[in-house]
Amino acid sequence: MPHSSNSHPLIYNECEIKFELTQDEWNLAMVWLPKFKAFNYMDVSGTDVYYRQGRNVVRHRQGRGGAGQLTVKQRLSSDSISNRVEVDLNFAKSMRPQDITAFLGASGWRREVALFKRSHIWWFLGSSSHVITCALYYVQKRYPLDGDSGGIRYFLEVEVEKESRIGIDRALAVLGDWHKRVLKILPRARLQDLSLYELYSGHRYRVAKPEKE
Repeated sequence: MPHSSNSHPLIYNECEIKFELTQDEWNLAMVWLPKFKAFNYMDVSGTDVYYRQGRNVVRHRQGRGGAGQLTVKQRLSSDSISNRVEVDLNFAKSMRPQDITAFLGASGWRREVALFKRSHIWWFLGSSSHVITCALYYVQKRYPLDGDSGGIRYFLEVEVEKESRIGIDRALAVLGDWHKRVLKILPRARLQDLSLYELYSGHRYRVAKPEKE
């Protein structure tokens, strides 16, 4: 498991909570979230392609030019995704997506599932030491490569950004406050303890082994 730094304690930790919403709840959240004072906003769409090799999984996020990004995730708990290992590898814009696809295939990775994702993302300053990201998005399998699309599913994620200068315990406490805030507006929102990969593939990310002292 990678080490975080003292200046950025969350650098390799993804601290977030995820809610699955109905379409009506998603529409309500689209009205609610812009009322906060966001310092940045983005409307973005693209495809996430997941590859598997044994128990290891890598995500190739495509879109926004260039070859995109590879991400590896591991669970730190078998029953929660609020704190996970997440390591991103960003490619230069001069690289092509097909180069990454060819590399993964030639090195033994096999494509498992591809998801189309349309996201509305807001960034909020939680304090002088941490930033909150709220991502409201809907997801659908890429058809016809992945068979029946299964329809559209709607989600809201609240994440403490990795650049935040707070520890994991404080980040989880911040997420606890946001959990209450979300349920006050969306009382039927369902806290989801599976990642998108796990929901759509039927497999689990492996649990990271603790490092030996």
